[in-house]
Amino acid sequence: VNRAPYPRPIVEDPSIDGKTDMQVAKEAWNGNLRRNDSRVVDIFQFQIRSEITFPEAKDKSLKFDPMMYLSLPVPKPPHRINVTVTRHDYPQADPIKRCFEI
Repeated sequence: VNRAPYPRPIVEDPSIDGKTDMQVAKEAWNGNLRRNDSRVVDIFQFQIRSEITFPEAKDKSLKFDPMMYLSLPVPKPPHRINVTVTRHDYPQADPIKRCFEI
């Protein structure tokens, strides 16, 4: 059950001017929760960071998008996939690094 009030508000992406990644991520997550607030979100959703740099315009785009799953390519064996997960309390908590052998 979505605990967010209906009708759901329109949420704009946070500006990045003069803010740390942590501040932008927190604003983006709070905006997501204004529209999608459920036990499923609490347990399974996470954010993915994407950054695009426009060198000619001397600008960049930084977004933190909510995700529910992450697709990874599965190469032909034998291969290793290194995964680094940063927790919500990063940088206070160290990233978790795992290597999966397929």
